[in-house]
Amino acid sequence: MDQIRNSIHKMYDETIDLYSQLDQIVKDFNGCQISFDYDIKTPPPLPVKHSLTAIVKESLANVIRHSNASKVVIVLRDHPAIYQLIIQDNGTIMDIQKKELIAAIESKNYESGMGLNNIVERVKGFDGNINFYFDDGFKIFITIPKNKE
Repeated sequence: MDQIRNSIHKMYDETIDLYSQLDQIVKDFNGCQISFDYDIKTPPPLPVKHSLTAIVKESLANVIRHSNASKVVIVLRDHPAIYQLIIQDNGTIMDIQKKELIAAIESKNYESGMGLNNIVERVKGFDGNINFYFDDGFKIFITIPKNKE
């Protein structure tokens, strides 16, 4: 019975297509122009797929809520030891918001932004790294190690 259950779970994991999920999110997004670059040769396991999908959704929601961006770029790449996700917009951030974000990042206290906190927690759940940049908009740079899947 356990073997049958494991086989069914494995088939289910393999049938979830990360590219299709992300492509649909991109197609449904109408907040601004969006560019999507998907270069994954080794599909991640199901929990990583779910997290990457949720991170992209939350990031796009943040673009709509907090940015006046006219363009968003999403890049998902497969490297030998990591999965890399980059989400960048060209919006502007008011100085007060930028100071609050920098303070939250430096203190690692993201409670004022639940979406940002959810993204950080998802990445850390895989022993991944996340960095934020404020050059010409807002950029999230995420790496998730493959050996921690």
